[in-house]
Amino acid sequence: MSALTDYTENKIIKAIFGNQSFAGFGNNIYIGLLNSVVNPDAGIVTEISGKGYRRRQVPAANWDTSFIGEARNTRDISFGTAGGSWGIVSFIGIYDALTAGNLLVVSPLTLSRVINNGDPVIFNANTLLFGVNQGDPVVSTDISVIQGIVIQPTSHELSTLMIGVGKTYPLRLLNFNLVTIDLVLPVEDPDGTIYYP
Repeated sequence: MSALTDYTENKIIKAIFGNQSFAGFGNNIYIGLLNSVVNPDAGIVTEISGKGYRRRQVPAANWDTSFIGEARNTRDISFGTAGGSWGIVSFIGIYDALTAGNLLVVSPLTLSRVINNGDPVIFNANTLLFGVNQGDPVVSTDISVIQGIVIQPTSHELSTLMIGVGKTYPLRLLNFNLVTIDLVLPVEDPDGTIYYP
């Protein structure tokens, strides 16, 4: 899962609560390759410094943001051919500048890769996926019906259970996978106390 750095989180918070404008980064989006991450929140990482390496700019037009809470590249992102050993690439970093600048997002690669001299480095279209999750687990936005009880998830979090008219209770989710959802349904005592059996 992608992690927003403290810098990015502060920009968002100040835009919402501090009356400070936050227009986004537009075309100032640069992908960097990282060897290691010490503290993703503080942006303490080790970026590749091998021969022939530089960050790659990916303009806003080359990102698909049509899915809620997600962004993915719509075109190949090529880092060219390594001019020497780049070591093990384990993470991706998103920066707002070609050099130096601010680290905005850190995301681990599904598989780390050793980059040797002469290796081409390219991310094909739709292979870089950055997501913002509001809570675990991530579920679809479809309305499901289990034994006549309507479960209405929000876009990223299954958070409330609606029973009857005007009744909304917290939902305790035990397990979620692509096949089954195991739920513990709340019970209401005559005095209005809600508990989970």
